[in-house]
Amino acid sequence: MSVRNILYNLLEYKTIALFNFAVLVFVSFFGTSPPFRYERSEFGSTNPVNQIVYTSLFLSSLIIVIMKREAVFEFVRKERYLTIFILYCVLSAIWADYPAISFRRSFQLFTVFQVVLTSLILIKFEKQLNVIKVIITLYTIISAISIAVVPEAIDPVFNSPRGLTLQKNSFGQIFVLIFLLYLILNQFSKDSLNKVITMGGLIVSAMFIITSLSTTALVTLLYILALLLIFKVDIFFKDIRIGRAFSGILLFFLIVFAILFSFNSDFLEIVVSQYFGKDLTFTGRTEKWEGMLYHISNHFWFGCGYDSFWDVPGNLNAFFEIGNTAHNGFIEIFNELGFVGFSSMAAVFVAHFYRAVKSNTVFNIVALIAILLLNFTESALFRGRGGLSFVLIWILLFNSLEYFIYKNKFIIKQ
Repeated sequence: MSVRNILYNLLEYKTIALFNFAVLVFVSFFGTSPPFRYERSEFGSTNPVNQIVYTSLFLSSLIIVIMKREAVFEFVRKERYLTIFILYCVLSAIWADYPAISFRRSFQLFTVFQVVLTSLILIKFEKQLNVIKVIITLYTIISAISIAVVPEAIDPVFNSPRGLTLQKNSFGQIFVLIFLLYLILNQFSKDSLNKVITMGGLIVSAMFIITSLSTTALVTLLYILALLLIFKVDIFFKDIRIGRAFSGILLFFLIVFAILFSFNSDFLEIVVSQYFGKDLTFTGRTEKWEGMLYHISNHFWFGCGYDSFWDVPGNLNAFFEIGNTAHNGFIEIFNELGFVGFSSMAAVFVAHFYRAVKSNTVFNIVALIAILLLNFTESALFRGRGGLSFVLIWILLFNSLEYFIYKNKFIIKQ
C-alpha cells in the first residue's frame, strides 16, 4: 500500500481542511495574543503561540496538498498570478537585509495562502460561509461588550472605540472587512434567520466604522455603498441595454470626482480638518511617503525583503525619521519587494479585476476596490497575518475559482 493510500485511510482530509480554515479565520480576527495588551515588543521578537499555530496550519494543510495534489496544482497553474507573487515574497528572504525575519513572516503569508487554497478546493462553499459567519459574529459581539465594559477598549487619544485592536484605525479597518464579509454572507443567505443575522451584522459594522473616527474606514464604507448603488443601476437599466454603459459612466465620474476632490477642494479641507482632525497631508502621511522614496531608491529593483524593514534591529534611523509604518500599503510593498515585486502585485489585481468583471461577480469587485482604498493611507496589504490578509487572499482565490467554473476550466471533485 502506498504512503498516499495510508494517509487517505488515516486522515479525513475534508475535516482537516475545515478545521484549518476555522482556526485561520479565528486567529486572523482575534489574533494569538491576549487582548488589551499594548506594550511594544522588542525588534524582531516572536510570539511562540503564533509560531506554533501557523506551523501547525502549514504542516496539516501540506498533507492535504500532497493528498489532493492533482486538483491543487491544476488550480494553481490556472490561477498563477497570486501564486507567483506569494512565492516571490518567500524568495525575497534570500536577499533580505534580515533573512530570518523575512522568511518567518513570508512563511505566515504562504500558510494563509495554502490553507485558503486547500479549503476553497475541498470544502463546500456553504460550510466556509458558516465558519466565517460564526467567527465574525462572535468577534462583533465580543467587541461590543468590551467597548461597553472594558476601559481599555476605548482609544485614549481620540476617545473612540478600538475594541480588541491596538487603535481606532485598526478597529475601523477590521470592521470594514467584516462589513464586506457580511455583504457576501447576505448575498448567499437562503433563509430569513440568516438574512436577519447578516443585516444586523451590516448595521452594527457600519455603526462601529462611523464611531471609530477613522477617516479611511469611513471613506471606504461610503465608496462600498456608492459602488453597490452603481451596480444596482447597472441591473435596473439592463433591460433597455444601457445598464453597463450607464454604470460605467457613473463609476468613471465617481473616480474622477474622488481624485479632484482629494487634491483641490476648500470644502474638503474644512471637512477633514474640522470634523476628522486631519489636514490635507493625511496627518503627515504625505511627508512619510516622501521620506520612503529615499529608502526605496536604495533597493529599487528587488526591495529589502518581505516585511523586513519595520520592527527589525537595523531600522532605528527610519523609525526616528518616519515612524513604524509608511501608512501606505503600496509604498510598503514597493519598499520591501522592489519594482519587480510591485509589478507582480499589480498583475494580481489586474488579472483578478478582469476575472471578476468577466464572471460578473459584483461583490468581488467591490471588495477588491475597498481593500485597495483601505491601503491608500494604511499599511496592511499582504501582511503575513491578520484580517485583511485573510479576506484579501480568500476573495482573490474565490474570485478565480468562480471565474474558472464560469469558463468551464475547472471542476471541483469533492
